Amino acid sequence: MPIYDYRCESCGEEYERMRPLDRMDEGGACPACGSEDTRRRLSTRFAFAGAFDAGVAAEWDRVQQESDDPDAMTVEDFYNLP
Repeated sequence: MPIYDYRCESCGEEYERMRPLDRMDEGGACPACGSEDTRRRLSTRFAFAGAFDAGVAAEWDRVQQESDDPDAMTVEDFYNLP
């Protein structure tokens, strides 16, 4: 799943989110100020789900399914989970 970079037009915060291709322009609420006025920035990174990281992909799926708002979690949040 691609990792996209976003910038909040209200406060200038830059952040990342994993998104399916059909939702790449949906940055969601800014993690710093909560504004929905966000824009996607050019990014060249990609997260691969394969045999070498099946555990990470499975954990991401679990967290997304259990979350009240799965779009609120950033990539950084995911990798900093306890």
